[in-house]
Amino acid sequence: MILITPLFLIRKKKYLFNSIGNLDFESISLISNNSSVERVQKVAKQLKLPAVAFACKPFPFTMNRILKDKNIKPEECVFVGDQVFTDILLANFLNINSIFVEPLDTSHVSFLRLMQYRFQETLLNKL
Repeated sequence: MILITPLFLIRKKKYLFNSIGNLDFESISLISNNSSVERVQKVAKQLKLPAVAFACKPFPFTMNRILKDKNIKPEECVFVGDQVFTDILLANFLNINSIFVEPLDTSHVSFLRLMQYRFQETLLNKL
């Protein structure tokens, strides 16, 4: 199973899904912190994926429920995300392998999200 966050998907969905489709994953799900179920479902429908809105990442309770419902062990997953403090932290909490991708477009995000991206970029550059 591969679990992915929406910002990464929206911008590069054709490239991403052509690549992932060739890797023969059993299941791909969209896990979003966005509280707008309609917006998340719209993206999920475009990508032909199941989705979970308002996942409250990095808190593990929603992800634990998803893993339990799908009968998947954490070591059988990969979590792809563009936010260190939500996506990657959640994966680490649950011992799920993670892949950090840089945000593809920060020109249309809120001021607070932009500051978060800049802070995580500074932090990652120090590692």
